[in-house]
Amino acid sequence: MKLRFTLIELLITIAIIAILAAILLPALNSSRAAALAASCRNNQKQLGLLFSLYSGDSDGIIPISYCAVNDIQWSVQFFPADKLPKYISCPAVSSQKKNKGNTYGSTVMLGLGTPYNTFHGNPSMEKNDGEGGASQRWFDTKVLRHASSYWFLSDSIYFSGTQEGSEAYNPSVYSNAGFHYRHKGALNGLFADGHVQSGTHGKIRAEWLKRNSWLATLAGQHRMENYQSFY
Repeated sequence: MKLRFTLIELLITIAIIAILAAILLPALNSSRAAALAASCRNNQKQLGLLFSLYSGDSDGIIPISYCAVNDIQWSVQFFPADKLPKYISCPAVSSQKKNKGNTYGSTVMLGLGTPYNTFHGNPSMEKNDGEGGASQRWFDTKVLRHASSYWFLSDSIYFSGTQEGSEAYNPSVYSNAGFHYRHKGALNGLFADGHVQSGTHGKIRAEWLKRNSWLATLAGQHRMENYQSFY
């Protein structure tokens, strides 16, 4: 027995499929975004473990950067530049925008103001080695206090320039790089004790940066753009 469909029946079937797809697509996109956010938090937890193990073998010291004419990212203090693992970068950033410079942003590079660092024992250190104005930066866990409130790494982005849409390893109040709320209006942050939180703009202003003397300036670096072409 051969089944025969009229043109009207075929069009009705196509319309029903289109309606179902339109209903399900937002739910699928939401589930995908939630999965990427969870994967991002797991990445940062792995980095927290890496820093803990490294400091345990290095008298409490965690290297942050070696700054000269070109900043050297914190990531290459731990891995060869051509063999960087995937977990140093947020999975929500598309492969088209990923490059060797894509890493979670280090708030230790940024510096969060004198009151903030004094409260935490001034764990961020810097030394000029005299070579062309270059300096070394590191994080001393031995003097760290209140590790659970010291913000260490974060979702970040370049807001403009040739790397627009790429992750920024060094959020800065002086550049085109800052923190980015790419996970449904929130970002993920790793703290010095190894735990990871998800924070909205309001939560970060009220809790994560409550001892920050540069709050007004930093708030200007918190960008809410979706950058849909990049994610």
